[in-house]
Amino acid sequence: MIRRGLGIAIVTAMLLLSLPLGAVTAHNGNGGDHGHRGKMTVCHKPNSTHPVTISISRNAWKAHKAHGDTEGKCPTPPKPPAPTQGTCTFDAVTSAYYNGANNTTGLYATGPIHFSWTVATGVVTVPGGYWNEFISPTTYFNNVTSGSVSGTGTVSLSFVRTIPNSNAFSFSGTLSGNTLSGLMAGTYFTATGTVSCSGTVPTQGTCTFDAATSAYYNGPTNASPLYATGPIHFSWTVATGVVTVPGGYWNEFISPTTYFNNITSGTVSGAGATNLSFVRTVPDSNSFSFSGSLSGSSLSGLMAGNFFSATGIVSCSGASAGSHHSDENDDD
Repeated sequence: MIRRGLGIAIVTAMLLLSLPLGAVTAHNGNGGDHGHRGKMTVCHKPNSTHPVTISISRNAWKAHKAHGDTEGKCPTPPKPPAPTQGTCTFDAVTSAYYNGANNTTGLYATGPIHFSWTVATGVVTVPGGYWNEFISPTTYFNNVTSGSVSGTGTVSLSFVRTIPNSNAFSFSGTLSGNTLSGLMAGTYFTATGTVSCSGTVPTQGTCTFDAATSAYYNGPTNASPLYATGPIHFSWTVATGVVTVPGGYWNEFISPTTYFNNITSGTVSGAGATNLSFVRTVPDSNSFSFSGSLSGSSLSGLMAGNFFSATGIVSCSGASAGSHHSDENDDD
């Protein structure tokens, strides 16, 4: 019995040695059959927008290969880069800083100015901004420590100087196109340079303020007697803050007459500062302006020098503007 068993083992071993190595070894190439005999991994439709890794029978490989499938797993597509937040930079190689409140006063200093800001928030980048103030023969190095640039171009900058002496002061003004102008430490400053932007800048969107009524008083506060009421409506472009014309109005009701006042121009800044100009032709002629703020859904300020208030709805549309609605209430 032992000899018979040994003979069978020898014959079996000889038969195995005569077979090709691949017949007894699981495939371990790029196909990656994961230990399943007769299966292979391929990338189905590798050149499409949605390639898929699948496992198929080896017998089906010829057909898959014929219509473009490739052996092995589909490559992992690279992740697209995250969009960068939009930034803008103002650069001027020189500036003019005067001795008084306007440019008719004597020139006091010159020098380059540079600052950047994030478009979505308006926040000025710190550190990096500066104004190198040249008063011959000395240059004073003033660094921006904080600041903001609104969608309508309102600019506020805070500076600190440590070389060649110490000082702190601020600038308040506007950036209109490529020209910066306003008051630097209380005296007139202007610079014309370049504005360059990069990254993902918010696309144009619009917002609308609607109030079914308003309260217009006979004095500078709401403690004065109520003079008129009536609906008010206007829209503006978020990126620029410019109010849409025509379309805005305030229908001023002084019993029993309604005065139809149309908006001829205006702005709404990112911080809510609101300025509106009106012209009336029916039932008489008049022109006047409003200056105040839009906080949430409440508009308040001075209309032709007297206190005005309205609470309504602010709705926004477009990719750069969120949408917000609030309950509308009469402002008594």
